[in-house]
Formats: sequence, structure tokens, C-alpha cells
Amino acid sequence: MFWGIIAKIYNICSKKNHISTIIKPLANLELKNNNLKIVSYNIDGLFAHYNHINYVNICRYLRYLFTEKNIDIICLQEVWEISIYNMIKDKLSDLNLYYAQPPTQQKYYVGESSGLLTISKYPITYTDFQRYDYLNWTCNMTSKGFQYLQINIKDTNFNIINTHLQCSFNKLKYLFQNNALDQMNIILNYLKDQNIENVLILGDLNLDTIYMINYLKQHDELNIPYEFKNNITFSKQSEQLDYFIDYNNLLNNKKAKYKIMNNIYYSDHYPIMLTINDI
Repeated sequence: MFWGIIAKIYNICSKKNHISTIIKPLANLELKNNNLKIVSYNIDGLFAHYNHINYVNICRYLRYLFTEKNIDIICLQEVWEISIYNMIKDKLSDLNLYYAQPPTQQKYYVGESSGLLTISKYPITYTDFQRYDYLNWTCNMTSKGFQYLQINIKDTNFNIINTHLQCSFNKLKYLFQNNALDQMNIILNYLKDQNIENVLILGDLNLDTIYMINYLKQHDELNIPYEFKNNITFSKQSEQLDYFIDYNNLLNNKKAKYKIMNNIYYSDHYPIMLTINDI
């Protein structure tokens, strides 16, 4: 989780900055069986420059998800380095996908990344990025925030927020998870201020199950559309930190099919998948 400092050292050496990017292909796809499949995956971007083979394997896995598992949208976290972003684009270039990555912010005389990257089979028609004003520990060396996207599916905009909240450590877990809750409130205030309804919030929220249950009790507008109380998505500490959250009943009270790909070991997080039926 101590990715920020290392990513910045690499950025200094490479003298490269991230660029806010939407790549638009010529693709005309239809949903398979009217089901929308979305994956969220924290790829553990620390030391990416020195672990090249692992990220080649991640690229192969992303290809497998799009081509063999019929995944429609993949939202990544911890894509800290421009080299990994470029590798992903290169390895998937023949698939005619859409990419959206927030711009790098300038701080400490170098550019630091949000680590967020969204890849879609369908047109990304609008994006916005908001950096969290207050970040603790190594997170302060990054541009963590949330990425709001509109993705055009069947002539309708499907709203997604991809985010990576404040990381936490055992001895200071209470402090840092409260900071993550504050960041969740920032997301909700943004959606209300912008009059945005029906959103899927996803990503590495760095909130354990107990914190998440308590937070949901305080917010009737939020719902997790699957059974989540006994899941493990962060293998290093056997915790659940990654979620899909339905904001303002996007799924019309329907339960979605949820899966943890816990046989994938390229990261300290497992990829998680949500299948929304009859979209």
C-alpha cells in the first residue's frame, strides 16, 4: 500500500506525466444476453516498474476478461505509472476499447497520479475527476480522488464512480477509515450537488465490513446489491475492502450477480465482478 513515494521517484526519473485520456475506437457492440458485466480491480501498482512480468500477466488477464468472459467495463485502481497505462493500451490495442484516466496533478514538483483507469467496450461520453482535499500518510503523495463517468449503453448513459479511498494501517485504522468515510461523503455531496441520480459506486474503498455496514445504515440512498458480509477481497489481511454500491436504486431493487475472482494472484486484491441483468 506504500505506493505513493515509489511512484513519484519513478516519475522523477522518467520525467513523464499522465495525460487525461479518452481513446475512442470504432466499435459497435451489443450486450450479451442484455447483461452488463463490470469488474473492479486494484492491481497493486507499487514497484510496477520493477515487476514488469507481473503487469504483463495482468494485461493478459484483462484481455482474457474482455474476450473470454465478456466483461463490458473494467475499473482499475493503482495504475500509478504511465508505463503501466501505456502497456495496457498496447497489449489491448486490437480490441478497440475506450479508455479514461484522470489528469496528473502537479505537486512536489512532479506529477502524481490518481491511479484510476476505466476501460470500456462502450463509448465513454463524459468524465469528471475530483481530488480528495485531505489525504493522510503516503496517500498525500498521490492524487487520490474519484472519477465520474457516463458510459453510453443502448443509447442511455450508465453512471459510474471509480474511486480509491484513503488507505489504512492496523495501528491507525480508526483514524484512516474515518477519513475514508469523509471521502465517501464528498462523493455523495458531489452527486447531490450535480443532480446526478442512479450511479454505481465502485472501487477499493478501504472500508472493512463493519465500517461499511454502519455507513449504509446512515444512508438510505445506498445499497449493496449482493450478500457481502463474509467476503474477502484483500488477501494480505483477509479483509473486504472492495465494493459495488448502488446509489439511488440504479438497479431497481434487483439483486445482481457478484463474484470474487479469488484464484487470481497478481495483486494483493482480488478482482470483483458484478453482473447486472436485463440492463
